[in-house]
Amino acid sequence: MQVMDKILNNITSGTTLKTPSGRASFEVERIDSEGITLRVGTGWSIYVSKDCWEGIPDFLRGRGWVLIGATHGTPPGGSLDEYLQKYTHGTSAASYVVPILEKILLVQLDQSKPSKVRLIE
Repeated sequence: MQVMDKILNNITSGTTLKTPSGRASFEVERIDSEGITLRVGTGWSIYVSKDCWEGIPDFLRGRGWVLIGATHGTPPGGSLDEYLQKYTHGTSAASYVVPILEKILLVQLDQSKPSKVRLIE
């Protein structure tokens, strides 16, 4: 099953999730077969395309624990946030993508500092 299919089967518009740190919440504003718009603050949204979601398993596969790396600057090399910035253009999206990946049972989260994820295969 494709990643977007898993998301569409388990998450709906209006779903509220918490970031990996648990300090912030965000909402799935709009979701369809082409991608997801996440409302991450007052007047601020992030769009994550289907191509981005579908590429995440390949990015994580065989790498073990991968740093989430969500920062408001340049993300650490090899981090999930570095991968996401190719699609989300510097928005520090990893904090919002990881809870969705965890909810669809695609990744396991390690919340110790620094937070990491690994693909569940």
